[in-house]
Amino acid sequence: MKRNDFFLLLLLLLGTLAAFLLRPAPSTAKAEWIQVTVDGKMYGTWKLNTPQTITVSTPYGENVILIQNGAAYVSKADCPSRDCMKLKPVSNTGDTIVCLPHKLIVEGKSKNGNGGIDTIAH
Repeated sequence: MKRNDFFLLLLLLLGTLAAFLLRPAPSTAKAEWIQVTVDGKMYGTWKLNTPQTITVSTPYGENVILIQNGAAYVSKADCPSRDCMKLKPVSNTGDTIVCLPHKLIVEGKSKNGNGGIDTIAH
């Protein structure tokens, strides 16, 4: 290994370490409601402080979202893999559950805990 190779490797390791240490912390702000979108269009919003069962029926299929104890999760889905039923419940701002076959997204929202802008695209 030549001297310049060593410095390049050291620079790459330091850059990786800096990126790891400077990454943003995950949101811990409690969500106040969930927003459900289907195929990119808003389907509805529901408060997390009210226990309820929401049935989302679309041409892509049906999901049942259960809200209890300040969290929402998919309790039933008629898609083949049912991966959305295995995901962590939405309780914090920014938490999401995605059902790809049904083009469904359940996202935790709040007034003050949105974390700002993630990305700007031109």
